[in-house]
Amino acid sequence: PERKAVLLTQELSDAVARHDWARVRALAPRNAVSDETYERYWGSIESASLVPVRVTASPDGNFDVYVGIVNVSAAAGGRTSSLVCGRYTVDPRSGTVTAVQSKPLRSSTGTLVLATVADELRRTCADPTF
Repeated sequence: PERKAVLLTQELSDAVARHDWARVRALAPRNAVSDETYERYWGSIESASLVPVRVTASPDGNFDVYVGIVNVSAAAGGRTSSLVCGRYTVDPRSGTVTAVQSKPLRSSTGTLVLATVADELRRTCADPTF
């Protein structure tokens, strides 16, 4: 179940990067908004890579999944990369994900590769108070 929780979180990020808003809504019904709202906030994202940082089980069978995220977005002058810490509650039985908390860390021009920032994300996003 722990592995499934992480995979569902990555699946949600993949759906955002594909702009598959119907799939995003199916995976995260508690966070569902209109296609227009998704486009406004996430429409420029071209890829989203996750590094799982911490997964904790809850007595109700859900999992809190803490991840570091590298979002690569299209921008007027090229691409930008954003590092974000995220916390999600995942119900592996229903296959749903609820975004609980996120914190942008920094942005830079160009494309950052997850492997080059994974250690930074692990250190920063492992703190539950990020």
